[in-house]
Amino acid sequence: MSELWRQFEEQMRAARGERSPEVHVTAAVTRRIAAGQVTRVEPVDWARVLFGSATVATAAAVLIAAFVMWQGVNDPLAGLLSPIDLVMR
Repeated sequence: MSELWRQFEEQMRAARGERSPEVHVTAAVTRRIAAGQVTRVEPVDWARVLFGSATVATAAAVLIAAFVMWQGVNDPLAGLLSPIDLVMR
């Protein structure tokens, strides 16, 4: 074994023996809340919500139209003759 590998194994052995430091997050959060340093949530930007909703509705309409067109691709003749089929019945 090389010297480098031996040093690496020694470091691994030492790392396994160390304890991880304790983390106390709750105390810091409680202090910030008590001091009133809590960040406020911004009000809702209704223009963005409206624009996002319109975008989702448009995407859904395009998806439905694409699905209807895709049905004609599987059987092109049936896709071409489906409007005539309604008249013939």
